[in-house]
Amino acid sequence: MSSDGPDPVGISSDSVIASMEEGIAIVPPISDEDAILRKKRKYARRVRTIAILGSLSVLIVVVVQFRESIFRPRPPSPEIAATFTGGQITVADIRAHFDLLAGGSGADKPQLTFKTAKAVAQEMITDEILRKWGKSRKADKDENIGHLMSHVNEEVNLSAWHSGMHDGSMGINESDIDAYYRANRQAYGEKTLGEVRGEIEKILKAQGEDRFVENFLAGLKNTADIRRNYDALNVPDLEQSEILDYYERNRDRFTLPARFTADVIRIDLPGSDADIAASRIIEKARSGIKLVEAARKEGNSFFISEGEIFEKGTMEQAFEKRIIPLEVGQISEPFRHAGSTFIVSVSNRDGERKLGFDEAEPMARRAAALEKQNTWFTSNRDLALFSVGGKRLSLGEFWTEYGELPHDLAAKYAGSSGMAKLAEALLDRYLVAEEASRGGATASEGSVRAEEARLKLLAEMMEKEEIDDKVSVSEEEIAGYFKANKRKYVIPPQSKIRRIAIKLEESEEGRRAAWRRAEEAYTRLAPGLFRKPADFAEIAGQYDMAALEGSGWTGDAIWIGEGRDFLSEVRDHEFHEIVKKIPLGGIGKPFLLKDRIYIVQVVERSKPESIDIEEAKGAIREELTARKHEELGKAFSKRMLRENKAIIYDQVLRTLITDDQEKQKKTAE
Repeated sequence: MSSDGPDPVGISSDSVIASMEEGIAIVPPISDEDAILRKKRKYARRVRTIAILGSLSVLIVVVVQFRESIFRPRPPSPEIAATFTGGQITVADIRAHFDLLAGGSGADKPQLTFKTAKAVAQEMITDEILRKWGKSRKADKDENIGHLMSHVNEEVNLSAWHSGMHDGSMGINESDIDAYYRANRQAYGEKTLGEVRGEIEKILKAQGEDRFVENFLAGLKNTADIRRNYDALNVPDLEQSEILDYYERNRDRFTLPARFTADVIRIDLPGSDADIAASRIIEKARSGIKLVEAARKEGNSFFISEGEIFEKGTMEQAFEKRIIPLEVGQISEPFRHAGSTFIVSVSNRDGERKLGFDEAEPMARRAAALEKQNTWFTSNRDLALFSVGGKRLSLGEFWTEYGELPHDLAAKYAGSSGMAKLAEALLDRYLVAEEASRGGATASEGSVRAEEARLKLLAEMMEKEEIDDKVSVSEEEIAGYFKANKRKYVIPPQSKIRRIAIKLEESEEGRRAAWRRAEEAYTRLAPGLFRKPADFAEIAGQYDMAALEGSGWTGDAIWIGEGRDFLSEVRDHEFHEIVKKIPLGGIGKPFLLKDRIYIVQVVERSKPESIDIEEAKGAIREELTARKHEELGKAFSKRMLRENKAIIYDQVLRTLITDDQEKQKKTAE
């Protein structure tokens, strides 16, 4: 703005000029009254803000302190601890069920806690859901007994009736215990009645439970309208002409594939050690010594299989492509498979050939019998095997169930008599399931325990049908999991060790002596600074139990480590874990495993080695199956609780516990 221009009219030097998007905005000066008014308004806003924040703070404290009573549903009455669709659980129900489960009386009776009370309430709700599931499932499948007994192979002997009963409250008289002890005095040797009393009581309880189960099943059968037709299981005998006819119709099936008799050497040493050992074995074998003898001359650390028979089409690919090209007497080059090094020598070859009837007759007989059996059950599938109150299990349904049995269990129930036993076991299971579907129990001990057994059986059936049968793991899932977790599936480092094993005696004096010997040996092997340690092999010869017993002990270092079978690495796992912590070249302090004290020196250690998917497949399938089972189980449980609108009132349970504690306090005073 130029200093020569006219002054703006009506604007004092105290005016404020603010820049705006569309020009100049002129803000008039603030008077003293306006300033005071603004200060009052600002103070009022601050007071309101403080009041609001204070109210929110109080509300938060109240919500935190009393959130349970604010947000949790209110119980219908102070005596109702839980509700669900169609029913409720009272405080008295909780106490009664806890007394039933806990047993004991007076000073021996356990105290009810909030956590236990909630667990009891959850169990009682679960029981009601099980009863409801059993009833609705029965109503949906009323015409089909076979569906009710689906997948019975897991519990055909009704073992569910026995689980959990051994801790029950069946009374055993002292006279019974004394009589059993006297009758079996010789078996117990020098043990007193007091020492074996608990064992005898368990035996007598188990015998009583067996009688209880038998009597209960007999009672169910006596009151049920049962009609059996086990004669339908009698398949007509097989004629010789039928065997010959089957052979003629299926000649191509009776072909003996090419067979190879071979000697196999497996070397489980890591890296270069395996290559060196394999080279030495092959060198000896090619000089005229038999392969297995050459391996034995190298030591005892190899797996040797002599005269093993392989058939074309049944071998693993890694073996088939090495064995088939070999001539008789020829030795393969060393090859790696599943983390081990193998050498194979073929001693005999038989080419593929067709079998005559005389050779094929046993196989043809079994196959023809199975074909006739299947035809019999299929053509008579509508016959009733047994019926209960008009509900029938057909021969076809039974045959379907039989076909789902594992091979060993099917063999146990083979033939018409075996199948009749299986049919009776199915009948037992059906009667128990039927009884469970009716629900209800009287106050007698026997009926309460019977109801618990029924509920266990129903729980098994529910888990099998709603969860187990829906769990499946595909090859694609296994491959994907292996790809994402390759680091997990490696053979851990192997350790070449020398060790001393000292037996731990049973007596206290013997135990102390064993530890003294172990500490003495360790002190000589690791004497400390500026002292020369003794030779490990020399000390082992003086202290190791195998060396002292002279049982083929050599003192040579051996390779140990986690096994390549991920599903069976159990027995030596703890030993391997301890050895892994010992530094290379070091000697670990004495440690106890089972009844042995060990001192270990690590001489050499290999690098980790990756394995292929074929070896890891079993472990992956098991892991993914368990994971899916857990996920489906949790989802199913949530759905069941949601569908049944189950609610547990924590405030009622806390009041229950508080009341009990106050009563106990008054009683104590």
